[in-house]
Amino acid sequence: MIPARLRPLLQHPRAGLGAALLGVLLVLPAVASGIAGDDWVHLGVMNRVGALDFERPPALTLFSFMPGGDRNAEMVALGMMPWWANFDLQVAFRRP
Repeated sequence: MIPARLRPLLQHPRAGLGAALLGVLLVLPAVASGIAGDDWVHLGVMNRVGALDFERPPALTLFSFMPGGDRNAEMVALGMMPWWANFDLQVAFRRP
């Protein structure tokens, strides 16, 4: 249930624009934060670095995190996967 004080704000014709601007303002600090977390993995895939050099074009394997087989063993040796990982496990997400 929406509090009575907020109803006029949400019913204003420009409420959607205000919400969009607020969202942009909240995201702005992250834009300047640089590369972090899984961005490094994606960068390695795009530059075909070591275990991240797949047979298929980099754009098609950008979200293939565990390709299976010998690649998984190599990723375990590099510390990219835990030592107890199943070498037959394959994890690949379909993304645009």
